[in-house]
Amino acid sequence: MWEIEKIINFEKGEYYKDGYSFVFFGQNGSKFYFDYESNWVGHMADDGHFFWTAGKYFPSNTEHHYHLDILNPHYITDQKDASILISEQNAIHRINPLSKTVTKLIDCRKSGIESAGNCIVDFDGDIWINDVTGCKVFRFDKEGNLIEILGSGKPGFSKNDTPFETVEFNWIYDIRKGADGNIYVLDSKNYSLRMIDKKRRLVKLIAGTGEPGYSGDNNDPRYATFGGNPEEYFDGPWSLSIDESNNIYIGDTQNHVLRMIDRKANIIMSIAGNPNAISGKRNNPNEKNPLKINLQKICSLEYFNEKLYIPEWDGDLIVLQKSE
Repeated sequence: MWEIEKIINFEKGEYYKDGYSFVFFGQNGSKFYFDYESNWVGHMADDGHFFWTAGKYFPSNTEHHYHLDILNPHYITDQKDASILISEQNAIHRINPLSKTVTKLIDCRKSGIESAGNCIVDFDGDIWINDVTGCKVFRFDKEGNLIEILGSGKPGFSKNDTPFETVEFNWIYDIRKGADGNIYVLDSKNYSLRMIDKKRRLVKLIAGTGEPGYSGDNNDPRYATFGGNPEEYFDGPWSLSIDESNNIYIGDTQNHVLRMIDRKANIIMSIAGNPNAISGKRNNPNEKNPLKINLQKICSLEYFNEKLYIPEWDGDLIVLQKSE
């Protein structure tokens, strides 16, 4: 089902190599790069230079730079009007490349967001933000006005369908829009994946039992377990992505594997990595078996055009492509 297209060993400070980078993809295939530690983001061309960058750091190979005070950028997404949303620790910023302007759309602190994660735009134009440590999901309109908050702020969990008004989460590391229009939440310290059904105003359990482990492959994902490590500050699975058929990919970080939920068959399976990962071991670029790659820490995940991009904590980028 999946095969390795490329493995690239990035060294510290490298962000572009052999035609690849650690990127987020926009709706039309635009490549967006962010540097969490150096506090800058950019729209990357295929040859590695930038159409524009924004942040505290000013790369030399950019056509235009927005001087912007951002802290630990976390996510980038584009909108139908060609504007760009940047999520960072303190705010959600909107860049308009056509007018070359930037505005602070949402002040996270004033809105009550403790630790902003992603900024996902749904099919109605509403903006959804996961408050990672605050155990909440915030919904804003396209102008940045708060509509509602899901979650009490206290850790909690339920396997049953739960109304917006009473739902609880426990440290949400990732949030994505599905091809079906629903919002998917990686409820990480509950070791589960949950779906926000906007029309029915319910939160539903898609995968996970609420307990850590490594079980359930080739069965109903609701009975699967995901890896836990109480010694890690960020426990549980870390990353999430969804393809055009609404199949779901989960970076099961503590189990060192990439899991896939086949929505049509309603089964979960491990498609890359193995639980015997070795700390500090770099991957061999000549490796051909996805189940033999070393995924000590899957730190992000991106799907685009039948390819999965898996950044590993030590600097390896593994690119998988769908096979016949």
